[in-house]
Amino acid sequence: MYAMPANTERMILKIIGILHERVKDLRITIDMLAQAAELSTKFPNWFGKPIKDVKLAVCGERVMKYRNMVDQWGIFALQIAGHAGLLLQIAYGHWYHWVLTALVYFLTSCLGMTMTYHRLLSHQSWPAPRWFQILGTLCGIYGLTGSSIAWVAVHREHHHHTDDQLDPHSPAHKGFIRVQWLSMFETPNPRYALHLIRDPFHQWLHRNYLLLHLCIMVIWYCIDPMLLLCMYLTPAAILWNAGSFINTLTHMTGYRNHDTRDDSTNIWWLGYLMWGEGWHNNHHHSPNRSRFGERWWEFDLGSWLIDRIRLPR
Repeated sequence: MYAMPANTERMILKIIGILHERVKDLRITIDMLAQAAELSTKFPNWFGKPIKDVKLAVCGERVMKYRNMVDQWGIFALQIAGHAGLLLQIAYGHWYHWVLTALVYFLTSCLGMTMTYHRLLSHQSWPAPRWFQILGTLCGIYGLTGSSIAWVAVHREHHHHTDDQLDPHSPAHKGFIRVQWLSMFETPNPRYALHLIRDPFHQWLHRNYLLLHLCIMVIWYCIDPMLLLCMYLTPAAILWNAGSFINTLTHMTGYRNHDTRDDSTNIWWLGYLMWGEGWHNNHHHSPNRSRFGERWWEFDLGSWLIDRIRLPR
């Protein structure tokens, strides 16, 4: 009886393994492109260019793998440190430390989260110059709420499945505690952030997200441990709670200007604390509009700044 040489057998097994991976990649590609086509029909301005490169879908799946369990637990640990730092600053901080905290909070929450992560990258609701796209993204990265790719993917999935069982941060289905403090454990779906996965800048930030934050901590600690608190940990803890209140409270209580098909509401104090984000029911009624405030008291600083930066369409 003929016996196959060991080297030949190993080569055949290797080829079979490679073919298996290619078939798996092809299935991922077909699935992601089908869902991208569905999303582009439902949310036409979410995709700046037609998806022509089928390898992009596989690339997206691989990029997302970099936000694995280590990154999720890393963000969780840093947020624990941030809340501990907030308590330490309350106990030992001076007034000028709180001034610095307020400045950083403005940069990360207004320029970073609402103007860039939310209105620009997620909904593409305003044309921004490239310099602000970079600056706003870096401010968002510094805020310790996730990379631009991960944040945008989760947020778009929220709009696709608002307040149903597939909503990644629905307090009605996930529970208040999970959505308020443990949302970093939601794994982003790359189907919702293909436009950012195309961009090497956002890919690099996503791949090196945790490393960047460890470097930030080391730099501030070497300069002055108190600066680590007031310039990094404390504003990160405040932003995490304020931003998560948008995901929880504005789907639980408040008033409504529009009878939308979800549970979204407006909350006045979150509207001011989060630079317009608290007018959440208005946003869900018109998600592709950059201005969230509608009534005279619904001041929207994020929109006011956008009007002074935006490029002509």
